[in-house]
Amino acid sequence: AGVAIILGGWYLFPYIVYADIAEDDEKSTGNLKAGTYAGFPSLILNLFQAVGAIVIGSLFSLPNITVGTINPFSIGLALFGPICSVILIVAYFFTKKYVTLDFDWEKK
Repeated sequence: AGVAIILGGWYLFPYIVYADIAEDDEKSTGNLKAGTYAGFPSLILNLFQAVGAIVIGSLFSLPNITVGTINPFSIGLALFGPICSVILIVAYFFTKKYVTLDFDWEKK
């Protein structure tokens, strides 16, 4: 039951934020663009899922290596961690530089 509550929040809360953003945009511009705000993140998610599938496939198709008595494994498994770390570090600095939180936007 706890996992269901967490997943419910994971899927529900972004749409609450999209509704607030769409309402704020409608007040400032007079145009209702709620569908754009609800649909655009899906495009980005699908794009990154496709790129991720290509990257994972490329990493796992690299030659196998044998280390000691362990079964051979792809070099891609050894590279997967550092690649993910670099992506997370870039995302952290991008977010720190370009994302600003305005907690008083509803009061405007």
